[in-house]
Amino acid sequence: MIKKFTSLSFLFLLIFMAVVSVMPEASLVVRTEKKKPSCPNKKHSPLETRTYDKICPCALATSEFKGKVNGVIVYSQDECGITRVVGQFRSGFKNDKHYKFKITDDCGRVLRDMTHDLNVTFVDGGTDTFSAKLYDVNLNCDKHGVLNAHTPKPPADYNSTVPYKRHNKIDPCSSKYRKRDYGAETVIYENGNTYTAADITLI
Repeated sequence: MIKKFTSLSFLFLLIFMAVVSVMPEASLVVRTEKKKPSCPNKKHSPLETRTYDKICPCALATSEFKGKVNGVIVYSQDECGITRVVGQFRSGFKNDKHYKFKITDDCGRVLRDMTHDLNVTFVDGGTDTFSAKLYDVNLNCDKHGVLNAHTPKPPADYNSTVPYKRHNKIDPCSSKYRKRDYGAETVIYENGNTYTAADITLI
């Protein structure tokens, strides 16, 4: 009971940190640059016509890890489309291994390598609390949002004699990897190999 309470308290703390990080800014401009974007705080009247401005929904998503590693990563998107990442792990890491943290799509292709941004410090099999702002990643602000990551499947009978165009006959995903229909995962690599993964789930 105590362990469960501690785990829930830790998760709520991370979510609170993520919410606080996006509350001060209210922006209308979406950017997908790696450097800090121009993000004005002025809100415009809904009656104004501004075809080049867009408000992103504030959104929270988590990747909860249980098993090989135990911990959570929280993603918080503000109105600029900037995503703040915070997290901590309690166990599962080895001192003599090298780890990387990446976001992959539904086919397992890397959308973003977060390793350098997070700069995770490992302590006694776990990690210190870490955080970073990803200016070039959004959750669901546009079609490039990681929660919208989706690779269409080929027709069900693409191996038949029906004359489909060539590009429709080939599954764009590797046959070894298509375990989700949409969305992205947080993947942890150990010495270059996939170690464990968790879905990025909107909450």
